[in-house]
Amino acid sequence: MRKLFLIGLLLAGAGAAVYAVVRSTDPRPAYVHVHWNTTVDESARRTLERTYSLERPRQTEGLPYTYALTDLSRTNIQALVENPAVEDTQNIHRTRFRPGLFTPRLPYPTWAQAWMAVGLTLLSAGLLLAGGVATVLASVAGLRTLRIPKRMQVHVAAGGACIGTWLIRFLALTGFPNDHFLYLAPAQQMLAGEWPSRDFVDPGTPLMYVVSFVAQLFVDSPLLAEALVVSTAFGLAAALTVYAAFAVSGSLSIAVAVTAAEVALFPRSYHYPKLLFLAAGVLAMWRYARDPSFARTAVLAGCIAVTFLFRHDLAVYLGIAALTTVLFAHSGWTTRARGTAQILGLVALLLAPYLWYVEATVGLSPHIASGAEYSRSEIEETSFIRSAPFALVRLPTFELSTMLSADNALASLFYLFHILPLLAIGVLVWRRAHGIALARSDLAMIVPLIVLAAIANFALLRRPLQGRLPDVAVPVCLLAAWLIPQAWRCGGTRRFISRALVLTLTGVAIAGVNATGAPMEQLNRAGLLSRPDHWLAHARQVVMELQEPISLRQIPSRYIEALVPFLGYVDRCTSPDQRLFVAGNAPEIYVFARRLFAGGQPMLRAGFYSTTRDQRLLIQKMRTQDVPLALVLPQNDVASFTLVMDELENAFRPAGEIPVEGIGSILVRVNRRARPHGVDVVTGLPCFQQGLG
Repeated sequence: MRKLFLIGLLLAGAGAAVYAVVRSTDPRPAYVHVHWNTTVDESARRTLERTYSLERPRQTEGLPYTYALTDLSRTNIQALVENPAVEDTQNIHRTRFRPGLFTPRLPYPTWAQAWMAVGLTLLSAGLLLAGGVATVLASVAGLRTLRIPKRMQVHVAAGGACIGTWLIRFLALTGFPNDHFLYLAPAQQMLAGEWPSRDFVDPGTPLMYVVSFVAQLFVDSPLLAEALVVSTAFGLAAALTVYAAFAVSGSLSIAVAVTAAEVALFPRSYHYPKLLFLAAGVLAMWRYARDPSFARTAVLAGCIAVTFLFRHDLAVYLGIAALTTVLFAHSGWTTRARGTAQILGLVALLLAPYLWYVEATVGLSPHIASGAEYSRSEIEETSFIRSAPFALVRLPTFELSTMLSADNALASLFYLFHILPLLAIGVLVWRRAHGIALARSDLAMIVPLIVLAAIANFALLRRPLQGRLPDVAVPVCLLAAWLIPQAWRCGGTRRFISRALVLTLTGVAIAGVNATGAPMEQLNRAGLLSRPDHWLAHARQVVMELQEPISLRQIPSRYIEALVPFLGYVDRCTSPDQRLFVAGNAPEIYVFARRLFAGGQPMLRAGFYSTTRDQRLLIQKMRTQDVPLALVLPQNDVASFTLVMDELENAFRPAGEIPVEGIGSILVRVNRRARPHGVDVVTGLPCFQQGLG
């Protein structure tokens, strides 16, 4: 085993060396992201772009600008990184001053160069994969000689996955995305004594607010509290994935590998329920499949109910898979019917208080209709399928001129995720045809997992792929954990073909995971690629940033950057009991302003409580609240809220504009009934006392 370990290290080292040579000698311009300091205006930015050879400027979501960096010299990159006008960079190694090994590049100028690079990259991938497999096999064999109990090894691996994931997610945090504040803003309302459905709209995620609310009861800073929640949730999801992958594969090496892939996909912060509760639900289904007792039925029903309170749609997917488990776990239709009734009855019993609460506040029918309309509009906007049945929108395609592009890797991973359930069905059919069908308890594990993966792929894989592919990580990774040993153990003439297929698909998965989650970039952000003595200093810096009222590295959008002076004005000239109204999709403004949202609605987005009835309820509620100020964002969705905009026009007078670079101007409006008691010397806007005339 020692010889195998050394061979594995040599192969992996050779693969890494080949890839490093290919990338380090790559003359193509590299795509980099640059966070400019707030003091840099448009003219200064353009001068800096020319100085540092930053071409093809493009604004992405949030603050960063994307550029094609044409001067790749160390001198130029070091000057760029160390310039005081640059707040932060991405896709650049900040100590070696060169593009990261996995940084996307522009296409090769000729086909010959492109195919030579493809060949060398595939060679390096093959060497790395072969070396990794050999090293893992030798390491596992070495662990066995230590006679450490298998259960203890699994516990250690799960604990390590939990801690490692927690550290990466927490230390790599550089601002929550805009949509995450759809849960933080309602949590802030709950701190003021308001409740979902009764006091503000809830499309079906009540426990998302409750968890954030509870965390803020113990940690005063909302961003720090949420960072702890998100990091812990992803850490627990990784640990549960280790247990589930080991249970389905019987191999700790495979369990660790698929969990590493799940973590490396780096899902968006507010998607933690999709990993945590799907992993917990799968484990609950499998325990039920092994022994369908009433206690395990109750645990499975509890998982579905809790998932429902975090995200209604996830509970539907998990519920379908759970009912499939019941069908395969029992042999007779009587026991199947009894098991189905028990699960459905227990879920209904557990959810009865919540459903009664919703009926008593807004009514179940309007609640379901509003949630369905929001989901429909979101799916319509991002799905690959049109409203017309089976009318396909443009599916992900491959660009042959840029074989190694990130877009090709994302498309490959998209199709691989859809292929895995089909491969699993093929394996089951083949085994049955050859008289080696699985036992009933094993079928009760695999078939529901196939169903869950297929449903998740269809329902959750939408545009943009980079943000959506991680959403289905749990079912597809567990399905891969089952398929790998099935293919690897094939005998006879099929062994070479099956193992070659496993290695090929593994290479595709590695490329897709790297393009999706940019794991090296995330490790760089987390400071884990620097010297160990820097780790503690970086952790302290992250904690301080999350505790600051406004930290430049944690600003989620250009709106907040532009509104920094206005937020100071809100703090000086309004009381905490007074509310703010934002006409647009920027719920982060309420959190950074530390003010409640008016009208019971944290954003105006097409399809999100936008019916005539919803708008009238918003206006009616806002008229009873103390709302001295309103902001109108330059967004197209705002125009569809005609009644709300008419109310703002009639009840609020214009007071000024705040320009937002690259977007437009935010309009500031003042309530005509508000009684100013002075003028703010910084902004020139009126200050208000509490209460309206």
